[in-house]
Amino acid sequence: MGVNMVKVSVIVPIYNVEKYMEECLESIINQSLRDIEIICIDDGSTDNSLSILESYAELDNRIKIISQENQGLGAARNVGLDNSTGDYVYFIDSDDFLELYALEELYDIAEEKSLDFALFKMINYDDESKEFYTIPDYEMSEIQNSFGDNVFSNEELGVLFFKMAVSAVCKLYNRDFINKVGARFPEGLIFEDNVFFFEILFNAKRIYFIDKHFYNRRRHKNSITGSANINFSDSLRIYNLIFEVFKRYGQFDTYKKDLFFKKINSANIRFNQVKTEVKPLFFDKMKNDFEQMVEEYGYEDILNNLEENTQSIFRNVINSRTSEEFVLSMKKDKLQRDIKKITEKNKKLKMDINSIKKKNKSILNSRSWKITKPLRFLKNNSFKESLLNRSNSYVYFKSQNKKLSKRNKNLLIEKEELSKQNIKLKKQNNDLKISNDELIHQINSLDEKVNDFYLDYQKSSEKNEETFEFFNEKLNIFNHDIIERDNFNRSIFKELQYAFVFDDTIKDSEWLNKNSFSLINAAANYSFAYSLYRILNDAKPKNILELGLGQTTKLTTQYVNYFQDTTLTVVEGDAEWIDLFSKKLDINENTKILNLDLENYNYKDEETIRFKDFIEALEDQKFDLIIIDGPQGFILGSDNNTIELEYSRTNIWQLIPQNLADDFIIIMDDFNRVGEQNTLNRVKELLNENNIAFYEYNSWAFKTQYALFTEKYKYIGWI
Repeated sequence: MGVNMVKVSVIVPIYNVEKYMEECLESIINQSLRDIEIICIDDGSTDNSLSILESYAELDNRIKIISQENQGLGAARNVGLDNSTGDYVYFIDSDDFLELYALEELYDIAEEKSLDFALFKMINYDDESKEFYTIPDYEMSEIQNSFGDNVFSNEELGVLFFKMAVSAVCKLYNRDFINKVGARFPEGLIFEDNVFFFEILFNAKRIYFIDKHFYNRRRHKNSITGSANINFSDSLRIYNLIFEVFKRYGQFDTYKKDLFFKKINSANIRFNQVKTEVKPLFFDKMKNDFEQMVEEYGYEDILNNLEENTQSIFRNVINSRTSEEFVLSMKKDKLQRDIKKITEKNKKLKMDINSIKKKNKSILNSRSWKITKPLRFLKNNSFKESLLNRSNSYVYFKSQNKKLSKRNKNLLIEKEELSKQNIKLKKQNNDLKISNDELIHQINSLDEKVNDFYLDYQKSSEKNEETFEFFNEKLNIFNHDIIERDNFNRSIFKELQYAFVFDDTIKDSEWLNKNSFSLINAAANYSFAYSLYRILNDAKPKNILELGLGQTTKLTTQYVNYFQDTTLTVVEGDAEWIDLFSKKLDINENTKILNLDLENYNYKDEETIRFKDFIEALEDQKFDLIIIDGPQGFILGSDNNTIELEYSRTNIWQLIPQNLADDFIIIMDDFNRVGEQNTLNRVKELLNENNIAFYEYNSWAFKTQYALFTEKYKYIGWI
């Protein structure tokens, strides 16, 4: 864009995310806050991520690309920080996406309240079910309830110190504050957000919570946290680094109980998440780390700071020799806890039964019960009931006895069921002990087989290397074909989405009455028609210039017919086409169709085609909407093959600046072609040379559209 002012540096680490990257980038480049820089660090991607990124960078000069060998998320974020220039810094993961108004709202709040960082909610998006869902960790309700609309510091958190989401992507940071603290992400590890967060938090004096879901976190199996591999053991090293941060700020003893709890439970959660084949190696790392904890803090001191379930995890890791033994020990402890709960419940049921028996006995021995005994033998029920109903005590005790008898029966049944469960659990416990011994024996046997297998593998590896390279080459070719087909299918799917949205949008239009469009083949597609309709309907341009007569003219002519204070000039090079197509249009005196011949024009030794006598025909008119869909951006070769031009539709250059209104919109179709891209890049150069500030927007489906517009129309980028 024309104005050189960076309010927010958006840092985007990228590694093999070709499937999701476009949605992420679209959510950034179309932010309502335009004064941003987008620092994309390609961390050694091996898929099409870099080429996708480069195509976006050609369209948006706010995108800066830094390429490096794969070093991990922490290192990529640090590179982004070192190259950032904005007042604030925002991190986004390249498989997620952001609400389009997020950065503007965050920036305005951070500036107004002079924040060290702003904090907000996130929402999860399931990539398979396509459903959104919230989790308590990202809602941070306790933070919201405690501080409301007030700025707060780390000293005010108290027991809420660990109730804030640590993720870097749910915060907007003051860049000077980060550099003053000297905070950076640990490199070569996952879960790196944690260390960075606590380093920041211990120094933060002005924090503010925003009760909005600005960030959409995609959950899918290919993400770093969805891979469930041995890298999950990084959580152990991360917590050791967190311990060091707390010690450095003199807060370790204050939060020791929470830190022990979080580290041990986190390790157990990650152990349960990793794949089965990884568990033995993960367990060895976990056991070694816990033994080092014992050396530093003492076994009893650690246990005394843990509740029962966490004690069980820690004790079983220390005492188990293998991951299988650890798993069995945890199951055994759980069974014992279940048995204890069932025993306590059984004991309570027995007490309830005894209590009911006593109430029964009291009723049977009551005076009312004895007095009414003869009446219970009367055969005349109506007479009996008539007499008994005069005794309120009898009626009451009769109903109570009925209820208690039913409850007594149910309790006896429940007691019998619990006794059976108790016996079953004891049997399971015994079976587990036997299984444990068998597993230990199997493990020893497997160790011997693994050694034998490894020796055989070493002998055959050289022979297999050549075969592997052959199949790897074939696989790369296959993957490329799959990606190309997937991109085509996605464009068709998006075009269908635009078709439905377009039809739904125009059905109640006050000015578009005839909707007999043929948006196929070489014609403008549905995404272009939708964008143009929204520009006409929302921006209400007064003087429109349309290069090329076609399907979009069905939109523009109806627009000027309805709004009598508007004008439309259409330029077309084919007289026969004008005669044929204009019959499909309702044209009034506000519309002028100019038939201009085509001429060859050379720019930088490249042949191009443009309308002849173009500027002379337009005279001194100034346009606030220019639609560029002609002339064509290709020529036919000697064998009738299509040759795309390096520059196309270059008449737009002649309009700058004398034929531009003070506020204007320029929209070009077919921007997926090289000629149109080169032409629009020259348009940007001319606007900058004439000190005309502008914003940019693009949309795509089967074809791509690109728009340039001034400050007045910056909301066009949101449609």
